[in-house]
Amino acid sequence: MANEAVIVENPKINRQFTAVDGVNISKGTLCAIQDPKTAVLSAKKGEFFAGIAAADKESGDGATEIALAVDGIFDLAVVDGNAAISAGEMVVLSGANTITLADDDAAENYGMVVGMALEDAAADTSETIQVDIGRR
Repeated sequence: MANEAVIVENPKINRQFTAVDGVNISKGTLCAIQDPKTAVLSAKKGEFFAGIAAADKESGDGATEIALAVDGIFDLAVVDGNAAISAGEMVVLSGANTITLADDDAAENYGMVVGMALEDAAADTSETIQVDIGRR
């Protein structure tokens, strides 16, 4: 998968989530959450953020758990077509391993927020910015 998160400041907290055995999840993958406490690949805007995969999980390896980082600072990919993001604003999942501006007040209240942008991103660009995922 492309656009995996890159650690800038090591996370201090990893949480265990259930993972489907038949799915590949690469280290650095932005994961959404499904019931019951299951990590899945992020696919679209509006998903609830679970964390960032702390290690690789191979399809068919028999593993049914994965550790997700839930804090730390990461380089994350901003998707082309995004609104401008200013340092200090909250960001949400926007697709497979990408983020965009949390432009809805409800996003912060419903667990969709990935974290706080530490850098600006221009509108309608594809770039990488630092995000503090512990600031939600």
